[in-house]
Amino acid sequence: MVIETYYIQYLLSIKELIYINIGLENHRFILLFLKDNNNKKHGKMHTKETNMRLEHPDIADPLEAVKANRTIEVDGRMIAIDDEGYLIDFDDWSPAVTEALAEAAGVKLTEEHWLLIDFLHRFYKEYEIAPEIPILARNLCKDQNDCRWTKRYIETLFPGGAKMACRFAGLTRPVGRSCL
Repeated sequence: MVIETYYIQYLLSIKELIYINIGLENHRFILLFLKDNNNKKHGKMHTKETNMRLEHPDIADPLEAVKANRTIEVDGRMIAIDDEGYLIDFDDWSPAVTEALAEAAGVKLTEEHWLLIDFLHRFYKEYEIAPEIPILARNLCKDQNDCRWTKRYIETLFPGGAKMACRFAGLTRPVGRSCL
């Protein structure tokens, strides 16, 4: 599935969390509402604009063909991947694997992509986990001393977010709430 990002307003709260499933035409999404009971009596509601994800079930994933085969051919070698497109053996990773996965996904790799992939490898060696996107953005900002590395900026480089970046880097699925 291709995931597009839309900006939707939701109510910000500290008390109650309500998940509502809403179907609209062919789209499925979960809208997150937060309700603050304390501010209700004062007639105040705090709003905050945020990214919400909208899944389009009718649009195919660009890596679907690669995932279906469970292998990818790179430099004459067959590299095994799991059903989500992650490498089974990290030792199979090479820059050529990243280029093959990017080509299959329709992503043109730039110097910034390689900078992020290199950072992911260093992070993985130190902590032995693949980070979710907020942690990735925060640590990249500190590492590069450049605050353009925000969640939104990373998602412009890798439309699939941290999951796609970790696939390209040959790492496991990222760990965290935003990666479920």
